[in-house]
Amino acid sequence: MSEPLVPTHLREAIARDRAAADLRRSVPVILRDGGTALLVAPAELVEPAWLERLRRAGPLRILLTRERAAVLKMPHKGRTAVAIADAPSMTAAAIRAIADPTRDLLVPLKGPFAIIDAEPRAIDRAALSLLRRARLLPAALVLPLEEDRAAAMAAACG
Repeated sequence: MSEPLVPTHLREAIARDRAAADLRRSVPVILRDGGTALLVAPAELVEPAWLERLRRAGPLRILLTRERAAVLKMPHKGRTAVAIADAPSMTAAAIRAIADPTRDLLVPLKGPFAIIDAEPRAIDRAALSLLRRARLLPAALVLPLEEDRAAAMAAACG
Protein backbone atom coordinates (compact mmCIF):
# COMPACT_ATOMS: atom_id res chain seq x y z
CA MET A 1 0.00 0.00 0.00
CA SER A 2 1.47 3.34 -1.01
CA GLU A 3 1.35 6.56 0.97
CA PRO A 4 -0.86 9.38 -0.32
CA LEU A 5 0.97 11.99 -2.38
CA VAL A 6 -0.30 14.80 -0.13
CA PRO A 7 -0.21 14.16 3.61
CA THR A 8 -3.66 14.16 5.19
CA HIS A 9 -2.88 17.05 7.53
CA LEU A 10 -2.12 19.33 4.54
CA ARG A 11 -5.18 18.59 2.41
CA GLU A 12 -7.47 21.06 4.16
CA ALA A 13 -4.91 23.89 3.92
CA ILE A 14 -4.36 23.16 0.24
CA ALA A 15 -8.12 23.18 -0.41
CA ARG A 16 -8.45 26.56 1.37
CA ASP A 17 -5.57 28.03 -0.64
CA ARG A 18 -7.05 26.78 -3.92
CA ALA A 19 -10.46 28.22 -3.04
CA ALA A 20 -8.86 31.58 -2.16
CA ALA A 21 -6.98 31.60 -5.47
CA ASP A 22 -10.19 30.84 -7.36
CA LEU A 23 -12.00 33.70 -5.61
CA ARG A 24 -9.17 36.11 -6.51
CA ARG A 25 -9.74 35.12 -10.16
CA SER A 26 -13.48 35.80 -9.70
CA VAL A 27 -14.32 32.09 -9.91
CA PRO A 28 -17.13 31.09 -7.53
CA VAL A 29 -16.42 28.30 -5.05
CA ILE A 30 -18.69 25.89 -3.20
CA LEU A 31 -18.37 25.65 0.57
CA ARG A 32 -19.85 22.72 2.47
CA ASP A 33 -20.69 22.35 6.15
CA GLY A 34 -22.46 19.12 6.97
CA GLY A 35 -25.56 18.98 4.79
CA THR A 36 -25.35 22.69 3.94
CA ALA A 37 -23.69 23.99 0.78
CA LEU A 38 -23.13 27.55 -0.37
CA LEU A 39 -21.88 28.87 -3.69
CA VAL A 40 -19.70 31.92 -2.95
CA ALA A 41 -18.55 34.64 -5.35
CA PRO A 42 -16.67 37.84 -4.46
CA ALA A 43 -19.08 40.79 -4.62
CA GLU A 44 -16.33 43.28 -5.44
CA LEU A 45 -15.46 41.43 -8.67
CA VAL A 46 -18.95 40.62 -9.96
CA GLU A 47 -19.53 41.28 -13.65
CA PRO A 48 -22.91 41.53 -15.42
CA ALA A 49 -22.62 38.19 -17.25
CA TRP A 50 -21.69 36.30 -14.05
CA LEU A 51 -24.46 38.02 -12.13
CA GLU A 52 -27.06 36.91 -14.68
CA ARG A 53 -25.76 33.32 -14.58
CA LEU A 54 -25.89 33.27 -10.80
CA ARG A 55 -29.41 34.74 -10.77
CA ARG A 56 -30.62 32.01 -13.12
CA ALA A 57 -29.23 29.41 -10.69
CA GLY A 58 -31.43 30.57 -7.82
CA PRO A 59 -32.15 33.30 -5.26
CA LEU A 60 -28.96 35.17 -4.42
CA ARG A 61 -28.05 36.92 -1.21
CA ILE A 62 -25.38 39.52 -0.61
CA LEU A 63 -23.43 38.78 2.53
CA LEU A 64 -21.65 41.64 4.33
CA THR A 65 -19.79 42.10 7.59
CA ARG A 66 -21.59 43.94 10.38
CA GLU A 67 -19.06 46.78 10.01
CA ARG A 68 -19.94 47.32 6.35
CA ALA A 69 -23.64 46.99 7.16
CA ALA A 70 -23.28 49.71 9.82
CA VAL A 71 -21.59 52.06 7.33
CA LEU A 72 -24.49 51.45 4.93
CA LYS A 73 -26.95 52.20 7.79
CA MET A 74 -28.32 48.65 7.83
CA PRO A 75 -29.45 47.26 11.17
CA HIS A 76 -27.18 44.36 12.11
CA LYS A 77 -28.47 43.60 15.62
CA GLY A 78 -24.91 42.84 16.76
CA ARG A 79 -24.60 39.93 14.33
CA THR A 80 -21.22 39.22 12.76
CA ALA A 81 -22.69 39.21 9.24
CA VAL A 82 -25.74 40.60 7.49
CA ALA A 83 -27.44 39.12 4.44
CA ILE A 84 -29.53 41.15 2.04
CA ALA A 85 -31.74 39.74 -0.69
CA ASP A 86 -30.65 40.36 -4.25
CA ALA A 87 -33.07 42.48 -6.25
CA PRO A 88 -33.39 41.97 -10.02
CA SER A 89 -32.99 45.73 -10.48
CA MET A 90 -29.60 45.67 -8.74
CA THR A 91 -26.79 45.95 -11.29
CA ALA A 92 -23.33 44.44 -10.99
CA ALA A 93 -21.98 47.98 -10.49
CA ALA A 94 -24.44 48.54 -7.63
CA ILE A 95 -23.36 45.29 -5.96
CA ARG A 96 -19.70 46.26 -6.31
CA ALA A 97 -20.54 49.63 -4.73
CA ILE A 98 -22.28 47.92 -1.80
CA ALA A 99 -19.18 45.78 -1.24
CA ASP A 100 -16.48 48.40 -1.72
CA PRO A 101 -16.12 51.33 0.70
CA THR A 102 -13.88 53.18 -1.78
CA ARG A 103 -16.96 53.63 -4.00
CA ASP A 104 -19.07 55.28 -1.30
CA LEU A 105 -18.47 58.80 -2.64
CA LEU A 106 -18.96 57.72 -6.26
CA VAL A 107 -22.27 55.99 -5.49
CA PRO A 108 -23.50 57.78 -2.36
CA LEU A 109 -27.12 56.59 -2.31
CA LYS A 110 -27.61 52.88 -1.87
CA GLY A 111 -30.73 50.96 -0.93
CA PRO A 112 -33.35 50.38 0.19
CA PHE A 113 -32.28 46.86 1.07
CA ALA A 114 -34.34 43.79 1.89
CA ILE A 115 -32.42 42.55 4.92
CA ILE A 116 -32.75 38.86 5.72
CA ASP A 117 -33.42 38.75 9.45
CA ALA A 118 -31.51 35.61 10.42
CA GLU A 119 -28.46 34.74 12.47
CA PRO A 120 -25.41 34.14 10.28
CA ARG A 121 -24.51 30.47 10.04
CA ALA A 122 -21.02 29.05 10.41
CA ILE A 123 -20.86 28.61 6.63
CA ASP A 124 -21.69 32.33 6.14
CA ARG A 125 -18.88 33.34 8.48
CA ALA A 126 -16.57 30.89 6.68
CA ALA A 127 -17.40 32.52 3.34
CA LEU A 128 -16.39 35.96 4.63
CA SER A 129 -13.28 34.52 6.25
CA LEU A 130 -12.25 32.85 2.99
CA LEU A 131 -12.64 36.14 1.13
CA ARG A 132 -10.36 37.80 3.68
CA ARG A 133 -7.86 34.97 3.24
CA ALA A 134 -7.97 35.68 -0.51
CA ARG A 135 -7.20 39.34 0.33
CA LEU A 136 -10.56 40.44 -1.04
CA LEU A 137 -13.23 42.56 0.58
CA PRO A 138 -15.39 40.46 2.92
CA ALA A 139 -18.55 40.81 0.85
CA ALA A 140 -19.98 37.89 -1.07
CA LEU A 141 -22.71 36.93 -3.45
CA VAL A 142 -23.98 33.65 -2.06
CA LEU A 143 -26.38 31.03 -3.34
CA PRO A 144 -27.60 28.35 -0.93
CA LEU A 145 -27.47 24.92 -2.60
CA GLU A 146 -28.97 21.55 -1.86
CA GLU A 147 -26.20 18.99 -1.29
CA ASP A 148 -27.02 16.97 -4.42
CA ARG A 149 -26.96 20.11 -6.58
CA ALA A 150 -23.67 21.21 -5.00
CA ALA A 151 -22.15 17.81 -5.77
CA ALA A 152 -23.38 18.00 -9.38
CA MET A 153 -21.99 21.52 -9.83
CA ALA A 154 -18.65 20.55 -8.31
CA ALA A 155 -18.43 17.49 -10.57
CA ALA A 156 -19.27 19.58 -13.65
CA CYS A 157 -16.48 22.03 -12.82
CA GLY A 158 -13.90 19.33 -12.28
